[in-house]
Amino acid sequence: MVLTTDLVSYYKLDENAANTTVADSHSTNTGTASTNTSNLYDASGVINSQFDYNGSSDKVTIPSTATFSGNLQGAISMWITPDAVDDFQVFTRSDSASNNFIMFATDNNGYFKVDFNSGSRGIIRATTTRLVATNTYHIVVTSTGSVYKIYINNVDQSLTVDIGSNDGRWFGDFTGEAFNFGVLDRSSPNLWGNGKIDEVAIFDANLSTQSVDDLYNSGDGLAYPFVGYQAKELSDTQATADTVTKTITKVLTETMDTDDDYSLPTIAQSLSVALNQGTITTATLTATLTGSTPSFWMTADGTNFESITDGVAHTFTNPGVDLRWKVQGSGTTITNVKIEYG
Repeated sequence: MVLTTDLVSYYKLDENAANTTVADSHSTNTGTASTNTSNLYDASGVINSQFDYNGSSDKVTIPSTATFSGNLQGAISMWITPDAVDDFQVFTRSDSASNNFIMFATDNNGYFKVDFNSGSRGIIRATTTRLVATNTYHIVVTSTGSVYKIYINNVDQSLTVDIGSNDGRWFGDFTGEAFNFGVLDRSSPNLWGNGKIDEVAIFDANLSTQSVDDLYNSGDGLAYPFVGYQAKELSDTQATADTVTKTITKVLTETMDTDDDYSLPTIAQSLSVALNQGTITTATLTATLTGSTPSFWMTADGTNFESITDGVAHTFTNPGVDLRWKVQGSGTTITNVKIEYG
């Protein structure tokens, strides 16, 4: 699963205030908007609200001293809705006094790209998916320090190198410059972004394909701080044939829609809820349900299930790094499940 271990900054972009402060929910890399955040606020974000950039003057600036500024590898995850796909500047690092920059943006044909210049120029385009104006996309760019990968809506993109080479240059290769949402800020000309940006996560390490899948979360997004999300699905090997009328794919802390209720004629078991995050010694499962009270179990090592009580903290006899749960009941419908662990 995606971890906060390698996360260095997270911008929810939910502010709606008569000031210009843009919070870093994970660290201290606070941004400053070019206008009061109430002027950027848009209620229709993927998770809560988002910022809407006007394509001519709206931006959010993060200082060049940000803790991720020296990273030579990493990843960035973001949700975007371009109002126009022609050169939508999503996230950039640039120096207004020189021509050094790196930008994550769309090109004038609607393809997402990494475009950079630091002594030599490079343009790498994702060509599997062509973006369409007003549609919403989950974008992830990763770098090992030597090669880029780009994912759009959880699809690993084919990359075309237009200029230079796919050498994975990252923020630390462009030292001294500030970061911006919504503009490539340089001496001339400035390039502005016209559209919406939401839920930006910056990591100091490459992301696995599983982590990208977790962040996409079937198009629903994964709310920071990524704790306690539901296992992906139930398979026939994990539950008897008539167990499930609906599988749960929602975030655990979210109340599910009525048509996502999970009815339990017999018994069902989850896939991993937390995997290889460090040793788990305690967990609390809290369920909202109707009907008969079912029996619950959890395992911290993926094998030894231990009986638990709904809503009561459980200390595992067998600690481990693979948290799962199972439930057995008849005539029971669960509408919400929350798991907290440590």
